[in-house]
Amino acid sequence: MRIDLRGVSFSYRRRHEESRQALTGVNLTLHNGECLGIIGAEGAGKSTLLHIMGALQKPDTGSMMYDGNDLWKAPKILPMWRRVVGISFQFPEQQFISETVEAEMLLRVDSQGNPVGISTAADALRMLGLPSEQYLPRSPFSLSMGEARRVALASLFLVRPRVLLLDEPTAGLDGNGVNHVLASLKSQKERGTTIVVVSHDLDLLAQLVTRVVVLEEGYIRIDANAGDLLTDAERLLSFGYDLPEIVRIAEHLHTEGRVPERRLYAVDELRRILRSGRNPSLQ
Repeated sequence: MRIDLRGVSFSYRRRHEESRQALTGVNLTLHNGECLGIIGAEGAGKSTLLHIMGALQKPDTGSMMYDGNDLWKAPKILPMWRRVVGISFQFPEQQFISETVEAEMLLRVDSQGNPVGISTAADALRMLGLPSEQYLPRSPFSLSMGEARRVALASLFLVRPRVLLLDEPTAGLDGNGVNHVLASLKSQKERGTTIVVVSHDLDLLAQLVTRVVVLEEGYIRIDANAGDLLTDAERLLSFGYDLPEIVRIAEHLHTEGRVPERRLYAVDELRRILRSGRNPSLQ
């Protein structure tokens, strides 16, 4: 599976107001099983790009190709794409339509059209740190932002999409919630799911993605390997970001001679190094 955006531009038009350009000439290729992070300032076009990738909005110009087929010019391809893609919005309550979490989750069908069972829904909630007996009876509109976000993600995971498009999946979550989301996304990644994550949480991206795109005023300014960009303090600062905390820790350990090189380290890897108290190159 391959996704290509070619020369994509999009503007928002409102009655009696001047149109606002959200994306301009975006070219982007995403390969099967790839994990991509998208960052940029507010209003850079990140959510718009995600919506176009999810076929929720049609570009004004340019095309979105799915395995060589233009989604908007091949009538049979568009519904096929929508069956294999799952999208999580920045405001999760926009996804809810049912009176209870249980009813919301049981609305889902998997990619083969099979209905979701209650035990499967309960397992999905537990994977994200939400006890099913406590959350299934609740109204989704009574949940906190962090709870609602995790319920929305659990609902997506139920249908096992081939592509996940996630808008700020850890916003509003405490450390425990972030850990559950990260673990579930790593599981999706290991399963071969293609993942695109819009996030200001660079520590999340540092532990998950292999590639990062920086959007600025609707243009792609950088498309780089995650290990190169997320360890480059100068380039990140030019776009208003600090180094991820995990990179700062690795930099400190490198200065002390406890890690042999400057690169992205997994959290578990750094924990082993800290516990051992030795330079891994000497082990």
